Parts: sequence; structure tokens; C-alpha cells
Amino acid sequence: MHSLYVEQLRILKAQMKHAQRRFRAHLQREHVIDVDQEILLLNQAVLLQERALRDHLLKTAGVRQKLNQVRAQLARSPELMPFSKEYHANPTRQVFENQLAALEVERYKTLQAFLPTDRHVQQLDEQIAKVKARIKGEQELLVTDEEQRSDLHTLLLRNANGLEVLMADLHAREPGLRQQLKTTRRRLVRLRNMRSTIANLKADADEKVFAYDLYRKRNDQAQIQEAMTDQSMVNVAVVQHATPPIEPLNGMLLPLLLGLVGGIGLASGLAVAVEYVNRRLRFEEEVERYLELPVLAVIPDLETTAGIARA
Repeated sequence: MHSLYVEQLRILKAQMKHAQRRFRAHLQREHVIDVDQEILLLNQAVLLQERALRDHLLKTAGVRQKLNQVRAQLARSPELMPFSKEYHANPTRQVFENQLAALEVERYKTLQAFLPTDRHVQQLDEQIAKVKARIKGEQELLVTDEEQRSDLHTLLLRNANGLEVLMADLHAREPGLRQQLKTTRRRLVRLRNMRSTIANLKADADEKVFAYDLYRKRNDQAQIQEAMTDQSMVNVAVVQHATPPIEPLNGMLLPLLLGLVGGIGLASGLAVAVEYVNRRLRFEEEVERYLELPVLAVIPDLETTAGIARA
């Protein structure tokens, strides 16, 4: 038997080592240490990453809405605001006034030589009338406005630029968050699909270890049995046969005392219980104490009264 167990142990040991190597190789190939713990951690990571992506999308939507509002305010706000006004003479009106003065001087000289009804004087009058009409159509003073950049427009432009930079940063971060969540989900699905395979490999390795340990214990027992057989040894020996006692170990006094004490206690308890449960009023003092009223009359027991009358 010992030699049979030795051969079987050699086969089981080889199978155990092979199953353990397969199990460890699979874990190393898939980069897994504890599949259940890693699945639990990945579930928590997926929840956190989904929450982070949801918060990121909400923040992106909020920044986009704020940027649109700032752009609308920027479109309504003028870039330049009037700062001061400067008045100066109209050069066109000044030219016409000089021309009018020259025509009037020429007319005055012409009147020295011709009559007012003469053709030369009338032509000058027509020219003078046209120049005066042109002078009336021109403004006397021209206004020049000096403008400066609006502080509100500058502030809105600065805010819009900052929001655009923030929006660009959020858009740049979004693909990374989505890719991270996608990778974590893919790893989680892979581990869930792999859990049964890992469990089967682990169960096979544990089964081989259990079988090896069981045969090793049986081998030890067979080895001990063979050694005892060779030495003519037995496992069990009767040292002394048991005999029934002739007299009882305990006397009669102790059971009697226990019964007496128990009966007295039980009777006392029953008497107290009956007295506590009985709610009848048997004496005048009890009636006065219970009703808080004085007793005016008492009806005697008829049987007792009849016995007294007969007596």
C-alpha cells in the first residue's frame, strides 16, 4: 500500500504543479492578481469616471452658455465712446465768404463806371446771390468728436477671451475622459468574462492540492500501519472492563430536601399569585380606600344572620 500511495503521490504532485503553473501563467498573462477585488475596484472607478465625465459635460455646457451671453453683450456694447468735441471754422464756408467779398469789391468798382441796370453789374449781382445761397447751405462751425475705447467693451472682450480659452481647454480634456472611461469599461467587461475561467483554473488547482494532501495523509497512515504490522503492534487495548455500581451514588436525603424546598417555594408563589390576582373587596377599610368614600351601611351575610336568629 505504501508503494502504491508513493506512485500515486508522484502523479498527483505532477498534476498539482501543472494546474498551479497554468493558473499563475493565466493570471500573469492577463495582469490579474485578485479578479473579484479588481472587479469591485473597477466598478467604483467606472462610477467615479462617469460622474467626472457628467460634471465635465455640465461644466462645458455652462461655459458655452456663458460665452454666448458674453458675446451677445459684446455685440450690443459699442467699442468706442465719445470723449470730447472740438469746434472749428468751416473751410468751405470761408472760401465762399472770401469769394463773396471779392465779388462785392468788384461790383463796387463796376458801379463806378456803369449804372446798376448795366449788364456787367447785373452779372455780378447774380454771382453774388449764388455765392450767398451757397454760404447759407454751409455750416459756420464744424464739430470734431474725439472717441476712446469703452471700458465695458474691453472688460467683456477680456471675459470672452478667457471663456474661449476655458472652452478650448474643456474640449481638449473631454476626449481623454471618454477614452479613460471606455478603457475602464472594456477592462471591467473583460474581467467579468474572464472570472469563470479563472475560477475554474483555481478550482482545478485547489482540487489537485486537496487530492495530493489527502493521498499524502493516507500514505502516512499506510506507512504507520505497515510499521505497526511489522512490529506486531495493535492500535487498541482493553485496560479494565466496566462494572455497574451496586448502590446508588447519591442517597435519598438530598432528593427529599430538594423536593420539600421546591414544594414550599412553589406553594408560596402560588399563594402570592392568587392573592395578587384576586381583586375582591372583603373589608370596609378596603372599600373606603378604593372608593375614597365613607361606608354608611353594611349588609350582613343572611346565612350568618339566620344562624344567629335561630340561636
